[in-house]
Amino acid sequence: MKRTYTITGVHTAINLLRPQAEYALNNTEFIIWNDPRPAPTWEEIQSTINKIRDFEDSIECIELEDKKKSTDKISTYGG
Repeated sequence: MKRTYTITGVHTAINLLRPQAEYALNNTEFIIWNDPRPAPTWEEIQSTINKIRDFEDSIECIELEDKKKSTDKISTYGG
């Protein structure tokens, strides 16, 4: 069964690499970068996403056989 990743994402990776940075993305390109630190490269972002997934994969979990519908408020808000 395919794992449901809950914390993996571009914005999570950017926040880990450059906490509190203000930015906007268009696909893989920063169109706004309001931070004195250099923007992370797309390679850095992808590497961080892979590390997050490795971490999530290291945690034992039991997935549901049938996914809940997205309109189910309990699944949307985590119960």
